[in-house]
Amino acid sequence: MRPVIDRRIVGGRYGTMVGVAPVPGDAVGCHVTRTLGDDMSVILRSVPSEPQRRDQRVFAVRDCRVIVDGMSTQYLEAGAGPPLLMLHGYEQSASSWRWVMPTLARTHRVLALSLPGHGDSAPAVGGYAPGRDLAPFVAGFLDTLGVGPLDVVGNSVGGAVALRLALADPRRVRTLTLVG
Repeated sequence: MRPVIDRRIVGGRYGTMVGVAPVPGDAVGCHVTRTLGDDMSVILRSVPSEPQRRDQRVFAVRDCRVIVDGMSTQYLEAGAGPPLLMLHGYEQSASSWRWVMPTLARTHRVLALSLPGHGDSAPAVGGYAPGRDLAPFVAGFLDTLGVGPLDVVGNSVGGAVALRLALADPRRVRTLTLVG
């Protein structure tokens, strides 16, 4: 492969595209990035024509129930390894994560919890109120399953719950990822 510099007019200005000329048999990927003003950059990268072998194992996602603080609580579980908890957004459920769970289960024990009043989990004792601190409930869920320090992903309201959990007990949360 040899580097190529190609000057073209982009948005009324000269832009510079830097990439790699493909070797026969290679595919070329193209990444376009728009920057401030009218400038745009394009980055070409060579992609091997032979697909890389990936872990093709398929992990079953199990629909489970457990009693937490007197409430029947639904969660999905897949895989083995370091625990990863996924918390859904408002008016969603654990099944919101069902499409990504098999992939994440290749390297983690994935737990997707349906918060009280969502999915097949019972309503919260005393009713559900937006903004209610559900971190103690999530901590109770993790204690019931005997889960130690873990990685947590939260989407929307689940992100707020995950953040409160991390603030309440920093030793429990190894990593925190907030989505949306």
